[in-house]
Amino acid sequence: MSRVSPRAGRSITSTDERAEDGAPWPRAGPSRTLGRVDDLARVTDRILELTRARFRLDAGALRPDDDLFQALGVDSVQALDLLSALELELGVELPDYELAEVRSFADLARKVRERL
Repeated sequence: MSRVSPRAGRSITSTDERAEDGAPWPRAGPSRTLGRVDDLARVTDRILELTRARFRLDAGALRPDDDLFQALGVDSVQALDLLSALELELGVELPDYELAEVRSFADLARKVRERL
């Protein structure tokens, strides 16, 4: 079974939890979403955890205030791919116009929390 990403119609197969590029995507747990979360720190931690797993980084490799592009060494297309995967994993849709303001993981966490 596959799900279609809200961004660009990309699909991620849920049976083997792999993105189109073949990279494994970690499970979020039974619900696969954060549900209603009022704790910004928890949202931030989850985004960092998922991103570290996606890019196979060590636990201390990313911090909330790190610049998304610089910390990961990605271009805008790769960043959109990551954001699409995060949207699916966290069960939230972030409009493109809101993402223009996102530079750090903390910025992204604030936007996700607003949408939960």
